[in-house]
Amino acid sequence: MVGNYRKSTAVALYFVLLMMLMCVTMNKYPYNEHQHQKEILHRLDGPLTPDDPKLVEYVRQRFLNPPSTEQYNLVEEYPGSEYHPGGSYKCCSWTFYNRALKDLYKNFPPGFFIEAGALDGEYLSNTLYLERELGWTGLLVEADSDMFKRLVKKNRKAWASNSCLATTPYPIQDTLVKYNKPLTDEEKKASIHARDVRPHGLGTLSGSKDMAARTSRGFPVFEPVQCLPFHTLLLALNREKVDLVSLDVEDAEMEILRLFPWDQVQVDVWLIEHRPKNDHFDQMTSGDPQFVKWFESLGYRLYDFHIDYADYIFVHNGSDIYHIAFATHNQG
Repeated sequence: MVGNYRKSTAVALYFVLLMMLMCVTMNKYPYNEHQHQKEILHRLDGPLTPDDPKLVEYVRQRFLNPPSTEQYNLVEEYPGSEYHPGGSYKCCSWTFYNRALKDLYKNFPPGFFIEAGALDGEYLSNTLYLERELGWTGLLVEADSDMFKRLVKKNRKAWASNSCLATTPYPIQDTLVKYNKPLTDEEKKASIHARDVRPHGLGTLSGSKDMAARTSRGFPVFEPVQCLPFHTLLLALNREKVDLVSLDVEDAEMEILRLFPWDQVQVDVWLIEHRPKNDHFDQMTSGDPQFVKWFESLGYRLYDFHIDYADYIFVHNGSDIYHIAFATHNQG
């Protein structure tokens, strides 16, 4: 009898404690129907605005990798790699831009850059020189998840975001089309370091022009990507001033530029790959005077242009670098 009484008492106490715990939990984490409705109504308002506080905080927490504190892990340091100084990867746009950057910033204090289309953070990087040699930091944006994994391993001293710049004034998911190319026999014989990190294809968003021309570069691979407004990324970084932006986004530049918050963010220098609508991929025949005039209307001056690579460099008239830029350029 005593044993049964004790068991009954224990069971009763267990249920009492369970009910108390449930009450405490419900009071601590109540289902707030009003808050739920607010969230629904917030979404019914339409697409999120670039400066939506919740969006900015979400991007800050989920889409920004902080600068590395580790030593660089650059493949160019391995002898025999095509990344090695003097290797074939240092060509084309990289040569054009880096020559200009050395002229512009050799006696200039460290600044903040943004490089959209950063690939693996080393291959044809337009900002690695500024960061490594001149002490800059910034943001590296790369949509390709394979490239981004390699980028993180480089230990760049800059923020990194596995995303693409949106061509809409709100975040959107898009499809990245990558054109992978099989390794050649020569590449197969190359060092393991070179083969592991070299990007073998170009990527572009699904709506990009000249996609058919790009298929000659390899077979297409489709990857879903998250695109974020440029403004949102800047707000997540608390940046109202950027010293240099490198924009290599494979034909999406005009949509991105038209949505840029020109009245809220100052950019001193732009490096942009841009082809006129009448030109096709790898068939650049002329510059785009309307593109230059558009930038001039925003207070910029064309510093340099390379027709072979469709590359433009613009400097803002009111920037600290302006007089240095054109004094150096005119002397050259």
